[in-house]
Amino acid sequence: MGSTAGAISGNVVITPGNRYSQVGSDVVAPGGDVDIQARDVQIVEARESSRSESTQSFSQSGITLGIEAPLIDPVAQR
Repeated sequence: MGSTAGAISGNVVITPGNRYSQVGSDVVAPGGDVDIQARDVQIVEARESSRSESTQSFSQSGITLGIEAPLIDPVAQR
């Protein structure tokens, strides 16, 4: 997750000395200049990553019985 640093009017001067590293952030100066004074400047974009895994399983077991009987018509038996 990045952040934003800056000035609405005027300049932004960052003087860390030897090394400056910025990851996923913005430095803005709409009314001026951005000046980073360091020997080594690294500006890297932020990356989001995610991983998802899903497993579904279905199992069914049992016994099925069927019974057959002759059809008897009670009206015809009279």
